[in-house]
Amino acid sequence: MQNKGWSIAINTININSNGFRWESNFNISGFKTTVTELTTGSSVISRVLGQPKGNTPFSQQTQVGQAPWQYMGYIQQGVYKDYNDVANSAKPVDNSDNVLPINPTTGVWVGDAKYKDIKLDGKIDSNDLTQIGSPWPKWFGGADENSQISHGSALPCSAAFPDINIARDRSALFGGQSRQL
Repeated sequence: MQNKGWSIAINTININSNGFRWESNFNISGFKTTVTELTTGSSVISRVLGQPKGNTPFSQQTQVGQAPWQYMGYIQQGVYKDYNDVANSAKPVDNSDNVLPINPTTGVWVGDAKYKDIKLDGKIDSNDLTQIGSPWPKWFGGADENSQISHGSALPCSAAFPDINIARDRSALFGGQSRQL
């Protein structure tokens, strides 16, 4: 694994007179991690994690040349708009690889999530999984303010901030079908 990154820190004393001291500190960092090889002899490792809110478990993949544990999922293209849209679009498959029927109770219906058919085979299955995001922030940082009176009383204040880079489409991360009411 290879890690490359950068970091910047700024520390200032804004006021230091008459028994009053005010300091400010700011830092920001970024890094990029790349998998250079895997000990498994394969160029890819996949894993399935959890089953959030009763939906389909989500998966992650580590691949040589990429950052570790990228989120895998389906790319949502919106929802099925009407019956013709459902009939003329790729539909998800069941556990036996059969395309779900057009049915508001037991299959696919208007208002259900519509996913991209990456393999262009008319069905949405595991072959349509793709990288949808990363668990690693592109950058993160923090800021501190500290005021102190000569008697020893202090008023510290801190904040931390990451770049949220979880998934391009969070609904794809947690899978499952969503219905409009």
